[in-house]
Amino acid sequence: MSNLVEIQDLNVNFRTPHGQVHAIRNLNLDIPQNKILGIVGESGSGKSTVIWTITRLLASNAVIESVRILFDGHDILQLEEHELASIRGDKMSVVFQDPMTSHIPVLSSGRQMTDIQHRHRNLKANDKRQNAIDILKRVGIPDPEQRVDHYPHQFSGGMRQRVRHALALMMDPPLLFAAVPTTALDVTLAATHNHLLRTSHI
Repeated sequence: MSNLVEIQDLNVNFRTPHGQVHAIRNLNLDIPQNKILGIVGESGSGKSTVIWTITRLLASNAVIESVRILFDGHDILQLEEHELASIRGDKMSVVFQDPMTSHIPVLSSGRQMTDIQHRHRNLKANDKRQNAIDILKRVGIPDPEQRVDHYPHQFSGGMRQRVRHALALMMDPPLLFAAVPTTALDVTLAATHNHLLRTSHI
């Protein structure tokens, strides 16, 4: 089976006024196509740093040392910013742990979802809106035809997390990172969303 992601000998350091902090040392990791990989570790062990390294969203004081990080055959470390922008959201996406801080507060859910579809120039505005309504319905948002125009503050924490899932799944990315994605959900909804994340092909 081919690998979607291949990481070879990854080291990540952070420059600080007191010297460099070694966040990741000598990490080798393969993520096969169409498989789920769980990374388990204590708080501060570098799990999130792996995500931000692959997506190239690390803080400016980070220093990446690696032979290569391949995503779908492309070396992430060699890509220009405009090339990375065409990958993020479209081919790789993230469900964040904290639903209260992972939305743009001044944009409605529908606006954020239609913005994600901006590369689909052949779709009309009404089609993009309908796609947003459909995915909101799929993640369990009631009355999605009305809720699509609501802003983040109009949703509860659990509903915000469901909207966050919808945003991440909008483009059916081949690589989906989930950083404790069911934090704000009760046990029944958590099971439903785990199933959705495992089987999603929007």
